[in-house]
Amino acid sequence: MEIDVEYKKAVSYAHQHFAKQLCDKQGQLLGKSIGVAGWLYPGSVVRHVAFTKETRFEEKPQLAFALLYALVACHYFVLRSHTKLEHIQYALVIPEVVDLEVYAQEYWNLRNLDYKNFHVSSLGDAALKYLTYETIIKLPTPAQVKRCQVILFGTVIWSKQQKTRIEIAVVEATEIIDFIYKLSRIYFPKYQIIKYKNKNIIISDVFTGTIADNLVKGFPWWANLYTIFKNKSLFKFITNDGVYKMIQNAEWNLESQKLFIKACHEALKKIYAKIYGRTNEGQYAQIERENIRILSQLGRCTNAENFRKFIAEFWGRAGQLSILEKHWEELLPLTSGIMDWKVTRDLTFIALASYPKSNMVEKQISEISDSNSE
Repeated sequence: MEIDVEYKKAVSYAHQHFAKQLCDKQGQLLGKSIGVAGWLYPGSVVRHVAFTKETRFEEKPQLAFALLYALVACHYFVLRSHTKLEHIQYALVIPEVVDLEVYAQEYWNLRNLDYKNFHVSSLGDAALKYLTYETIIKLPTPAQVKRCQVILFGTVIWSKQQKTRIEIAVVEATEIIDFIYKLSRIYFPKYQIIKYKNKNIIISDVFTGTIADNLVKGFPWWANLYTIFKNKSLFKFITNDGVYKMIQNAEWNLESQKLFIKACHEALKKIYAKIYGRTNEGQYAQIERENIRILSQLGRCTNAENFRKFIAEFWGRAGQLSILEKHWEELLPLTSGIMDWKVTRDLTFIALASYPKSNMVEKQISEISDSNSE
């Protein structure tokens, strides 16, 4: 499939001649600070046009000279909105370099990356994608770059003619963050190619971006995923199997959280089996309607009391749950309100969304047959 890649041809760029402004007529570095524009230090702006000299960003000539090389030492990513495809942002990743020689070798090894690798879906995705890149050759010493600063640029209402710095974060990739983020890269598609205005464009996975943002903010990987499931515009990007595999293989802070999801999956299995047992005609459509009804009820939970009522009715309709019977003490903090109800709501959303579609009907047949033969 052909993909349209648009870019502007570079005839010249400001970095080529800026070094002259760092020196006096004798060729010596200036002894005073000089103004630094946004193209040299992304995000730096004049605070007030009427007082340009007083409010511009300034730097010493020695540091301004170093900034000239940031162009070839940083990494750049494209972020396209999933809900407004014409809305594009950009992320600039600035690495924290510990060993310049090792970093130079690592960066050189990235030269073979395809342009598709430079598309991400969030600020956290850009940072972790860069920090977890695999090098082409094995370096004699361990990778040194484990922390970076990432700046997100976009268009704001008051300045539509240029890209403005709208968010900034310092990200450190710990061992557990590396592990979970790489899992998300395995279990979710790296990108999708969709048709937009008679062009094929690249859309990075929405789950990977949300999970990455959670990780860099110190949240559980599954936090806030319910916002994706509730958004009709994002629903077409959802892949149930990826969430299910993340649940099975990612590390959990509390084992009770994973048990809670398993209990929800068991409840769904029994509810689907009852639907299948009532009629063999159009059972999949009925199951889909049941899913919409459950999600709608869950979406209306606005406080702890609403949610406790929802989960009691949801599990009650399923009937006897073996996981709940066996692990009720471990699940009690999640179901009684001792733990933040919003955490449990998030877990319920991903449990509903991650239930394998292949299990909705096919695997219920044997269960109904067994119950009828008793």
